[in-house]
Amino acid sequence: MVNSKPHSISKTDWLVGILIAVIASTLICWRLGLPNTLVFDEVHYVPAGQQFFGAEGWSNNSHPPFAKWLIGLSSYLTNNAAWGWRLPGAILATLSVCSVFAVMRMFGFRVVVALFAALMTLLNQTLLVQARTAMLDIHSLGFFVLSALFLVWSGKRIRSRIGASAGLIISGVFLGLAASSKWSGGIYMVLVWAGIFIWRCTESSPKGMVLPRFLGSGFAGWRRFSFMGTLFRQGIPALIVYILTFAPFLLIDGDWSIVDLHNRMLADVTGELKNHPYQSQWWEWPLMLEPVWYYFEKQTLPNTTAIFLIGNPAIYWAGLPAIIACFVYGILRQDGALLAISSAFLGFWLVYAVIPRDLMFFYYYEQSSFMLGMGIAAFVSRFVKRDLQNIALLIWGLVAAGFFVFFYPVLTAMPFEGDEWLRWRWFSFWS
Repeated sequence: MVNSKPHSISKTDWLVGILIAVIASTLICWRLGLPNTLVFDEVHYVPAGQQFFGAEGWSNNSHPPFAKWLIGLSSYLTNNAAWGWRLPGAILATLSVCSVFAVMRMFGFRVVVALFAALMTLLNQTLLVQARTAMLDIHSLGFFVLSALFLVWSGKRIRSRIGASAGLIISGVFLGLAASSKWSGGIYMVLVWAGIFIWRCTESSPKGMVLPRFLGSGFAGWRRFSFMGTLFRQGIPALIVYILTFAPFLLIDGDWSIVDLHNRMLADVTGELKNHPYQSQWWEWPLMLEPVWYYFEKQTLPNTTAIFLIGNPAIYWAGLPAIIACFVYGILRQDGALLAISSAFLGFWLVYAVIPRDLMFFYYYEQSSFMLGMGIAAFVSRFVKRDLQNIALLIWGLVAAGFFVFFYPVLTAMPFEGDEWLRWRWFSFWS
């Protein structure tokens, strides 16, 4: 069905988007309050959030304050219920899955391909675990995805100066919240803008005349703005919002300096850290060589419950070659959509090869793995004949769903008996 208003959202898009929201929220929020105890790094961030929201102090110097404050707020409003401190992350994860569908549609993919991308993102398993755990990563990821959504929307859907500016400003607000949840959100957006700059300058100035396009108008995607004008419309609101998230320190007794707070956070991030049994290297993450057991407790014998941060093999292992194929295809065919998806994945992942941090964990890969569903969908859309695409999507989706159902008990802390957990530990290094 052809949309008579190419820059509007069709009724079909709205209906599919609502369907995705219902499916995602149901899977993520079902039994959200279990286990009814602190899980993994919740032991750090939930007490810190409750303390910070109550203006009782600031004892956790790791990372900026907003996600902790949000966890504290939600915990306060729900009388410190486990589902309450996890609720903001669950909502943001649901919105992120819906955003995948919206971005894929704005990139020009068919409804069924965009729907497949969103469902594969939901089925990648690690997103589900992170969405149900009150850690900073899911908050930063969620706000970053919303920022990227409005960035794409302002460049692809809106042609008026006011509308495009509004989209960039909203994108900046969410970017500020992403960076103020965890610095990685800001780092990822820098990578996005570096890619946009290289791509757009090459497209607009094939003879290498970068400076006129850098300062002047004619920037593709935002025709009425220069590159700097576009960047400032997003960057200035982001900076303002980021600074404002430190306002709660005004309510806490003590001589708080925003410079001193950042020095503390920087020292915590870059300082020498002790070895950890769960630590891993960036190159191990796509291969799932070091998945993490977030939770493992014996309940009323013989029952045991566990939470296993493990990716979906049909998405993690098959997604990496699909991403690489999309990257090569995007370069050779100058396919902007495939380049955007594959470059984002590679940038979000490979940045950890150069970040000066000794201690890293498998869940750092979440921002990259979030792109795998989009990469697989784009791969099928470009490499499989049109009349076979729906069949390919169905088969790949069913395989991924099968793995998801198999691992579901240890993704959501469902009880099992005795040594039954061994059937989910395929390799000795998965222990």
